[in-house]
Amino acid sequence: MTTIRLATAADLPAILALVGQVVPLMQAAGNFQWEATYPNEAVFRRDLDRRHLWVAEVEDGRVGAVAALTHNDQDPEYAQADWDPLEPALVTHRLAVLPAAQGRGLAAALLGHAETLACQQGLRVLR
Repeated sequence: MTTIRLATAADLPAILALVGQVVPLMQAAGNFQWEATYPNEAVFRRDLDRRHLWVAEVEDGRVGAVAALTHNDQDPEYAQADWDPLEPALVTHRLAVLPAAQGRGLAAALLGHAETLACQQGLRVLR
């Protein structure tokens, strides 16, 4: 059973280390969405302050994955998508899984949690 919980400031070093491992793998695969300067500590602190940052723990309680689950915080690139940007939605940002923990269902658990939150909040749309 995976534990999903709101992140705390104490989780920031683990989250930043996780991202530091994920970014080079993304770039090696040709995905340049993230870089050495994004996402950064300031971005994650803002997510924490807004209570939007969630973590999935691995068996020993360490942070194995992270995601920001926000409300209608849609990037300008989303304007090209075929959906109504005015419809209230729960939006997943900055989803990453520790490379050593990949394949254990942590991302799926975070997305399942996003669905649960959306239902609790009366939202019909996930992005």
